[in-house]
Amino acid sequence: MELIDRILMLMQQQNLSKADLRRLSGLKKSTFYKLFDEKTNPDKIQLDTIRAIADALNTTLDYLMTGRDTQTVMGSFNANTIISIGRGGQRTIYHISDEDSAIVDNLLERLSKKKD
Repeated sequence: MELIDRILMLMQQQNLSKADLRRLSGLKKSTFYKLFDEKTNPDKIQLDTIRAIADALNTTLDYLMTGRDTQTVMGSFNANTIISIGRGGQRTIYHISDEDSAIVDNLLERLSKKKD
């Protein structure tokens, strides 16, 4: 299965039209519809274009490019789930209380302001 086939499959699974996906991706019409032109060489598609499509389809760039999703974390998640990915790639899943969730949200907001 190729890049465009994976995009079309995900669109079908999510019941999205090409117009829906173009709107969600934020891509220009000419850029977006060129993806589906049979004359377009998939190897020449800009990485930023594929990334915008991956984000719109709630998937990873890796999955669209290769068909493998090495970043997938399996489990049962809700608004109070935190997934920690260590430097070695190990994943730890935490389920926290509403109170702790508010503390984490506050901390992350403070940290993101420091980067700005």
